Amino acid sequence: MEHNDILTAQEVAAYLRMNTMTIYRMAQAGRIPASKVLDCWRFQRKAIDQWLNELCVINQILLVDSDREFITEAREVLCQSGAFCTTASTGQEALDYLQDKRFSWLFAGVNLDDGSGLLFLKQIIEDYPMQRAVLMVDPEEWGLIQGERDCLLTMEKIYHEDAWRQFAQAVGR
Repeated sequence: MEHNDILTAQEVAAYLRMNTMTIYRMAQAGRIPASKVLDCWRFQRKAIDQWLNELCVINQILLVDSDREFITEAREVLCQSGAFCTTASTGQEALDYLQDKRFSWLFAGVNLDDGSGLLFLKQIIEDYPMQRAVLMVDPEEWGLIQGERDCLLTMEKIYHEDAWRQFAQAVGR
């Protein structure tokens, strides 16, 4: 381990561009990875970097639906609750986003512009098994997924009418 792999509170504050006292308070409260050596707080650079990466994923939402009006309304509600939203109207567009970025939640409609809804959902289950996903289903679309037992077992299901209220309750907002 190099000498700069272990940081002081002042070095972490400079690294994160924060006030040193804020770093001390966060360490004391357990909100940042830290260890106390005698009476001094110390921070591993790798742990701080990992913590930062995980923090950046929180509140990152991928909305996948072909209904533009619905996406606009949903994005507005989610952004008001502090989420950062990325939108896609096709399964392929969403998969492209997933290759480059991690999301804390994926909300996906069954009917997508390119007809890839169920194929996309199966791909998510196969390629991204740890991705938290919610399947959004209009009552008229329910028949489309009745035979897709794997999708139904793996993903949470909500209806459009209450989707964003349920989301806000699920993540404690």
